[in-house]
Amino acid sequence: MTLTGETPSPLSLEVPDLEGGVDAELEYQRLVAELVKIGHLTELSRQNLINYCEAYAIAKDALHQMKLDGPVIENDEKGTKYMHPAFGVWSASTKVMDLESRNLGMTPKSLEEIKNPPKSPNAKKKPGPSAFLSRGQAND
Repeated sequence: MTLTGETPSPLSLEVPDLEGGVDAELEYQRLVAELVKIGHLTELSRQNLINYCEAYAIAKDALHQMKLDGPVIENDEKGTKYMHPAFGVWSASTKVMDLESRNLGMTPKSLEEIKNPPKSPNAKKKPGPSAFLSRGQAND
């Protein structure tokens, strides 16, 4: 529910304009099909999903480039070896994917938190075994 008490609109299944091209669009379609089954995907989640899919396409391109060139590149003039620049791009993209996957409930822990939100700190706790034991001692 929103602050006004209204239920958010379900996410449109139409693929938005994505800069990541076909890879981003296919990933968007794949994820929407899966996330709709969970039932918590709304228009409020749209930007998180776009961010994930764009990062996915960038990470895929960077990984492909590293596969072609290898993860280590050698400077032709000096022979100095250094990490492929695409590794930094891939690393940054996968961090965005990790963040957005948690926001969208795509990990077991985040899905559990979405389905069973934490109770408010003011919620009354059920008495456990220690409460039973301490009551027993207080009666003596």
